[in-house]
Amino acid sequence: MTRRRKLWLTAVAGVVAIGLAGAYLVRPASSVVRQEAYQVPTATGSQLERAASLKIFFAHQSVGRNMIEAVPAVYAAAGIQPPEIIASDQAQLASSHGYIQHVLVGRNGDPLGKINEFDRLIRSGIGSQVDVAALKLCYVDFRSGDDTERVFEAYSNTLAALQRDFPSVTFLAITVPLTTEQGILGRTKERLGLGDPYGPQHNVTRETFNAKIRAEYADTGRLFDIAAMQSTSSDGIRLVRTFAGAEYFSMEEASAKDPGHLNSTGSALATSAFLRTIAGAAAASAQ
Repeated sequence: MTRRRKLWLTAVAGVVAIGLAGAYLVRPASSVVRQEAYQVPTATGSQLERAASLKIFFAHQSVGRNMIEAVPAVYAAAGIQPPEIIASDQAQLASSHGYIQHVLVGRNGDPLGKINEFDRLIRSGIGSQVDVAALKLCYVDFRSGDDTERVFEAYSNTLAALQRDFPSVTFLAITVPLTTEQGILGRTKERLGLGDPYGPQHNVTRETFNAKIRAEYADTGRLFDIAAMQSTSSDGIRLVRTFAGAEYFSMEEASAKDPGHLNSTGSALATSAFLRTIAGAAAASAQ
């Protein structure tokens, strides 16, 4: 065999090997099994006015910041004066007007610490001054293999205890946000054993927690389902995906600024839905 022919055969074998390896690395790690219709709730003008009259405490991290930043735009679009936005973990002076007080609570990756910190803040004086309070955990608080049952028990038990001790406050529950479906780079990293912070296995864990939250609070009128909003397309469709035999949802690209955060469109949708939930829950509590 001539040297040129050997080189040619070696090159062909290399191309085939690279092609097979590439096909393996980028093959889908998950699949869509069905679609579900979902209507993202949005606040009416009267609901926005109701929310603006309330004293609201919102404990969160970065996705919550996306929502807070969208409050002025949501109110401006409706031609309504927005509530005052206060960034503080201290009890506010007595006020006759409504506001949204918010704080970056705890440390990302430590959901139990966030829950304990929320409990402490409410009991340190904030609970005696606000009408509505909510704690939103973050997508980074839930990774594949985490104990969702333990976190759910701590979350639900804390809300129940706070509701018992502060009956004049309406405590809301919130599902945990999602990340977008992993792309080729993420799948490649996962196949190579380098890990993927946005892989579907993490959204599976988040869905396990969110299913518990929905089962506990969906019928109370006190649930803000941010995960459902994030995973719904502009035409009102949620894609149900499956990974390793488990069903889950992921954030729609149209709502995403990056794999884990909301863009201006997603932020406005989430904020409007949040304010609608607040107004409805507060009105029901007042009856």
